[in-house]
Amino acid sequence: LLEEARVFLKSSLDALPSHIAVVDNHGKILLVNAAWSRFADQFGGGSECCGIGANYLAVCESVGHANFCDDGTQAAQGLRSVLCGDQEHFEMEYPCHDEHEERWFLMRVSRFQLPSGEIRAIVSHYNVTQLKQVQLQLRESIETLKLALQSARLAVFERSDQHANYMFTFSSPDSSIVSTLSNQLPSNVLQKVHISDQAEYEKECLSTGKLGESYYCQYRVHIDPQTIAWYEERAQVVEDFHGNRKTLGVIIDITDRKYAEEQLRESEERFKQIADTMPQIVWVTRPDGYHTYFNRRWFEYI
Repeated sequence: LLEEARVFLKSSLDALPSHIAVVDNHGKILLVNAAWSRFADQFGGGSECCGIGANYLAVCESVGHANFCDDGTQAAQGLRSVLCGDQEHFEMEYPCHDEHEERWFLMRVSRFQLPSGEIRAIVSHYNVTQLKQVQLQLRESIETLKLALQSARLAVFERSDQHANYMFTFSSPDSSIVSTLSNQLPSNVLQKVHISDQAEYEKECLSTGKLGESYYCQYRVHIDPQTIAWYEERAQVVEDFHGNRKTLGVIIDITDRKYAEEQLRESEERFKQIADTMPQIVWVTRPDGYHTYFNRRWFEYI
């Protein structure tokens, strides 16, 4: 029965993809699984370095000293702290690259005690390369998104419902949006909205609540008593992974665009006033031949 239990334990460990070893209270390796042996033979110096009978604590320390490797030193310190009883568990993530590929592993150390009172620890190394690559890609995507948001002067927000606070997840640092609206109840935001735009804001931004509904609204906000900003808000009601509804959207600072549009309108109005006082016939035609303007003299002539 004892032999059957030993074979069962060894077979179970060999079936696991993680690299697993059992060490005594001094760090001496007592048992390894097949994945540990394969990796040691291919990358770690074989059984003499990392096999049964080798001192894994000494291996980690030597790697740290020889290569000035913080990961080796950190692993040795963590393993020692578990073996000494300072902590029950230890884990760390570390890179393990070579000239052919990049790899990352998660090292875990867990302490247990035999009926005899002897201390043992299970050391496992789990390959987390795919997860790490996804994390790095996600981080790169987030940084790209942040750069895009910064250049676009907009902010991304979410609200648990139409009556909840604005919670911003990304924003341009030079925008007034976050400082004006962050953690503000819509009722408080409504008080900051220009009085001429409050009805439109309340109708569009505060009435949407059904799944899939979206809204679009432009409104002016009082940044301070002397300053008004124009915001454009677009959002949609969605469901998260837990089935909870929330509103996701973006707010764009369109102040410069609005002022430019106003200046353009004023410029066009001045042009029309000047053109209407001229005795000559004046008209404006697009490249496609469509006439967009005739001055007063034109209509008097025809």
